[in-house]
Amino acid sequence: DDNWHKNYNTVRNEISKYSEKVSSKKEIIVFTKVDLLHENLKEKKIKINQKLNSEILFISSFNNEGINDLIDYLFKYKEITND
Repeated sequence: DDNWHKNYNTVRNEISKYSEKVSSKKEIIVFTKVDLLHENLKEKKIKINQKLNSEILFISSFNNEGINDLIDYLFKYKEITND
């Protein structure tokens, strides 16, 4: 979606309205259905990181791409923060 940054900001604003505690937590951005993307994921991640300072993961449940990376990241984060 070419409007991803606008959509991201809309979601972040809604989260802030919901709870300051939730909005202050570490953010992890997970792109799904990456099997449908037609561009290099590394290049996509670089472009997104230029606008955001968040952990970015790409997954596809269709072909299991990135699923283990996401699970590993969440378990490691849980161990570090106990959150």
